Amino acid sequence: MKTKRVIALMLAVLACISALSVSAIWTGQVATEERASLTAGQIALFWVNTSSVSCTLNFSGNKAACSAIVSGMSGTTKITGTLTLYRKSGSSWVCVDSWSGSSDSSVLRFSESAMVSSGYNYKVVVNASVYRNGTWETVQKDSAIKYCGE
Repeated sequence: MKTKRVIALMLAVLACISALSVSAIWTGQVATEERASLTAGQIALFWVNTSSVSCTLNFSGNKAACSAIVSGMSGTTKITGTLTLYRKSGSSWVCVDSWSGSSDSSVLRFSESAMVSSGYNYKVVVNASVYRNGTWETVQKDSAIKYCGE
């Protein structure tokens, strides 16, 4: 009886894992930035439609400067996305502000600002969908967590 439960649990886990889809491929060419962090024998996952995603947060006093760039591969015809500023509150992240944008080219840029309270940790997150060759790909990138302590 116990063996049947273990087998059923293992099959359920395998079904969940196989249901996940990863929109990434192995490539022998590694971006210069990432090449330095890889050692021999490591495998790196890359996006199919997206060439790079960057997301940064800086403070000038209590003003948060939030920026992001999503760049598509050659042939990208549309990128839509949101940039969200979060404040750490206890063990969770609370949305402070959010901005939406879209581009009919291969680059989507965000450059936004918001007034924040000092004494907290903050981060920005960019979520984007990149359209190329008839398929959409969803990407996400978090900035480094930064403390606003005027």
